[in-house]
Amino acid sequence: LQDPAPQVRRTAASALSSLRSPDSITGLARALSDPDVEVRVEAVRALSLIDDDNVLDPLISALKDPEVRVRDVAGEALVRWRSPAVARRLAIALQSPSLRRPAGDALARMGASAVDPLVDILMGDEPELAETVGQLLESLVGPGVFTDRLGAMDASDRLRAVEALGAIGGDRGVEGLIRALSDPVESIRIRAVSLLGDLGDQRAFDAVK
Repeated sequence: LQDPAPQVRRTAASALSSLRSPDSITGLARALSDPDVEVRVEAVRALSLIDDDNVLDPLISALKDPEVRVRDVAGEALVRWRSPAVARRLAIALQSPSLRRPAGDALARMGASAVDPLVDILMGDEPELAETVGQLLESLVGPGVFTDRLGAMDASDRLRAVEALGAIGGDRGVEGLIRALSDPVESIRIRAVSLLGDLGDQRAFDAVK
């Protein structure tokens, strides 16, 4: 992988994809900075075939590669797994401005497995991500899922639903937050009022008043 000839480096990366050994992760991760595009593509392919959680960070990093083919191969690999662990890593990657768009695109293709990790982001202290997460949640499952969760027995589930509806907004988001104003838990009612204030939707005026 450190040979001066690009063809040798490409062949080495391709050979490592056949071995699928976790021992090659460090070297392949370094190869993601190779000046030759084909070497980076082969390195991403090799990483995508290794069954080890340590490949996730290099693959997510490859989503911001300047070459679209490298980004596409990395995105396909991450989406193919469709696991909550991968979705959580991608959701965390939304915090990086340079990864926000490609990580969001990958999450949008992952389906329902991305929903709870995205709500986890809303439960953290990242208010600047609310709009991005709301758009993703709306495209993945829509507000109806979270409106239904307002009737959950577990208060934490209801609070998560309130956060999601606040991020999604729109007619159904506002309607769900108005409904949450009747929740038996005071902290949930407070959060619903706060989110309705942030949305500034005139339809919520009477309910908040």
